[in-house]
Amino acid sequence: MTLRAVTKYKPALASINRIFDRVAKERHLDPEELARVVVPDLGLTDLGVHRRIVGDYEVSIEPEWTGKVVTWWRRVVKSKKRVPKTPWRFSESSEPTRTVPAALKANFKEDIRDIKALAKELTVALGDQTQRLEQLYLPGQAWGLADWRRRYADHRLLGFLARRLIWRFEAPGGSVNALYTPDGYVDSAGRPVALDETAEVSLWHPIFSDADEVSAWRRRLIENGRSQPFKQAHREVDLVADAERATGDLSLRFADQILKRPRFQAFAAEHQWQQSSEGVRDGGRKHAVTKTVPRLGPTVRFETRSARAYGLGPSGLAEPPKRRLEPNEESVIPEA
Repeated sequence: MTLRAVTKYKPALASINRIFDRVAKERHLDPEELARVVVPDLGLTDLGVHRRIVGDYEVSIEPEWTGKVVTWWRRVVKSKKRVPKTPWRFSESSEPTRTVPAALKANFKEDIRDIKALAKELTVALGDQTQRLEQLYLPGQAWGLADWRRRYADHRLLGFLARRLIWRFEAPGGSVNALYTPDGYVDSAGRPVALDETAEVSLWHPIFSDADEVSAWRRRLIENGRSQPFKQAHREVDLVADAERATGDLSLRFADQILKRPRFQAFAAEHQWQQSSEGVRDGGRKHAVTKTVPRLGPTVRFETRSARAYGLGPSGLAEPPKRRLEPNEESVIPEA
């Protein structure tokens, strides 16, 4: 999975995707479903954490809630007990440091290389899996409670992300939205939630709740200093305007906005929108991105036109004289 995430060379990525698609077909799974099922734990020894002893130091590789992966080194000494629970304990005079101890650099070069490689791989994997979790909104997928725990909540890699998200538990007796805490799952008011073993679990979205509950979730996250892998409780929800109801399938809510083409294209690629461009001969250097919503059926198309068609430069101002703009430097304007 990490190989697909880091590969930028298109021919190589196409070969990887062909192999991945073949495996998915053999297992009678959709490729995206296989990507969600086959998630390695990267050798993590605990939820989101990898620890090991290197020489006289314990190294701990762990992600912060900001998404940054940090590596800590702390000196340890052998326990003097005959039958200790652990053969190592922290030295009382040792403070954790992010710098590789000088005492290890000569004799543990291979271990240090492995640790740095794992930290890099964990960074990439967390970014990739964060995107996949956010994409769960579109298929509207649900799992049985035991299956969800195995795949997400208790998974050593995904659990670090999944336990910071709000989930919807639907059972015959009703539904409840809950968030993980060290003391168990709670609702938006902080009340303990007993999970029904027959419940179906899906990712919660603000549209499933009224404004009061959404506000309560936001307050709870802020008051407890909890961050989320992506915008969930604070996710924007745009209500359909009367003008949009009148047109039926056309929205002008984003018309006449200036966008930077590279950022726009990168954002679309990151969120798996299909992109298409037309050259000058095709009528004005248009650029469009589309995405189909599997659960609901429609295809959303977001159309833009080069800012040069409006006499604007890359920043939305008149184009400076004698400056030639390359396609990747141009701005784009959502088309009205």
